[in-house]
Amino acid sequence: MTQPDYKNLLDTIRNRIEEKAYPDLERLMTEIHPADLADLLEHLESDERLSVFKLLTPEVAGEVLKEVSSPIQESLTNELDDQTIAHILNELDSDDATDIVSALPREKA
Repeated sequence: MTQPDYKNLLDTIRNRIEEKAYPDLERLMTEIHPADLADLLEHLESDERLSVFKLLTPEVAGEVLKEVSSPIQESLTNELDDQTIAHILNELDSDDATDIVSALPREKA
């Protein structure tokens, strides 16, 4: 993804969140590879990041969660309920799920 495209995509995501155009945002998320989504999440504010992440399917959320940095991973998992985390982890290979669980705060693990 080129730099102008990347910036335009971030602006589009922020605009959709501000407009509460979640169906449009959800459609947009389906067109982006999980690794690219992870990179985009790294550049969003915490509340924006959570808004986007909650729109992802458990399968895509798992792929994204294993790609984001540890601080972002921790931030996201702290905001999710245990049932949602369990659904996401069930979609991952056991090695990836173990890595994420080991990084969870003790009360979430």
